[in-house]
Amino acid sequence: MMMKKTAMSVKHGILAGLIGAIVFVLGAQDEVCASSTMKMAERLATLRKEVDGLSGELEERKEEVKGRIRSYATQKAELEAEIQRAKMRLAQLRESHSKRVEQLSEEDTQIAVLTPAVLESIGILKNKVASGIPFKRDERIAQLDRLIRQIDDKLLHPVNAFARLWDQTEDEFRLARESGMYKQVISLDGKEVLADVVRIGMVAMYVQTKDGKVGKSVHRNGEWHFETIRNTEQRRQVLVLFDSFKKQIRTGLFVLPNAVGTTSKGMK
Repeated sequence: MMMKKTAMSVKHGILAGLIGAIVFVLGAQDEVCASSTMKMAERLATLRKEVDGLSGELEERKEEVKGRIRSYATQKAELEAEIQRAKMRLAQLRESHSKRVEQLSEEDTQIAVLTPAVLESIGILKNKVASGIPFKRDERIAQLDRLIRQIDDKLLHPVNAFARLWDQTEDEFRLARESGMYKQVISLDGKEVLADVVRIGMVAMYVQTKDGKVGKSVHRNGEWHFETIRNTEQRRQVLVLFDSFKKQIRTGLFVLPNAVGTTSKGMK
């Protein structure tokens, strides 16, 4: 009987030990599971945070891409509009070019017709200047020669050249109507001197040099010259003329030596 009780006790002890071991193992497993679960939760939280961050960054990138797309669309529209404007300008330039070609053709015809007439008119005025009194003659002829060169070099259209010729012709008319006092380099007694000059229209010129000489323009044998006046009365007449012009007195009766001969004439 004692042996049976002892055996039962041993069995109970073994069973209790096994149960305790099982409970211990299960408890350890629960702790491991709990720890693993915590780690997984923490990892999930970290991943979710990263996902949220990436989601936000993705949205920003989406908005940025949308903005670029809108910008590109605007630029495309502007470029298309610029292309249309360029096409319109090109069409206008082609039209202007065609009209200009027609104008040039008409101008070539005008040039061919007008150039000889204008050059002939310039030649007539040039001959008149060359045969007239020697008032700044070289300068006046140089202006006409320059006009001829510009026409020959095709730098000036005949119509514009004619307008300039008319202006110079008007200047010649004005010189013929008016009288005035100037300074001019002249040839007197074989020397080139700077003299005071009184021009009476385009009829006569009287000169006075710094050294006291008095002279007049003289037309002989188809040419004009300056010669010294030695006659006392004629010198006085010219000096009175110069004195009056210096005092701005340009109207009245002046008795002056003749520019062709030696007789006197009146000028009013």
